[in-house]
This record gives sequence, structure tokens and C-alpha cells, in this order.
Amino acid sequence: MQLVVLVPCLLLSFCQLGLLLAALVAAFLGSLLWFEIPFARRGYSIEQRIRIVRHNWARALGFGLALQLGLFIPFFN
Repeated sequence: MQLVVLVPCLLLSFCQLGLLLAALVAAFLGSLLWFEIPFARRGYSIEQRIRIVRHNWARALGFGLALQLGLFIPFFN
């Protein structure tokens, strides 16, 4: 799923709007990835996971953007 979404974002990243879009998509996918274990323990399907992350979009976006910014720190990733 990530590869299918991020490849077009990579192509769009050559313009400034595409760079912002790529950062937002990466933040969304990062939050889905890091919430995978709690979601799996509760037995949620992928549709339920996406619905929960969309419902809590501000928290997921904040968490995902903090994760993306943390990856810029050497030795953190």
C-alpha cells in the first residue's frame, strides 16, 4: 500500500505542492504503521483502521509528522 501511494507522491514532489502532499501522505501512512499492533490486537480490519485514523485525523497527523521529523535526526532512525 505504501509503495503504491508514495511513488506518485515522489513524482509530484518535484513541485512544491507535491512535496507538501507527499509529507502529509507519509504522515498518514506512518501513523497507520505505528498503530498496527494495537489495531491488530483488537482485530480491526484495514477499513476500520483507516476509518479510525481518519476520524482522529489531527492526532494521527501530529503523530505522523513528528515521526517524519524524527527521521531527520541522525541515529534516531
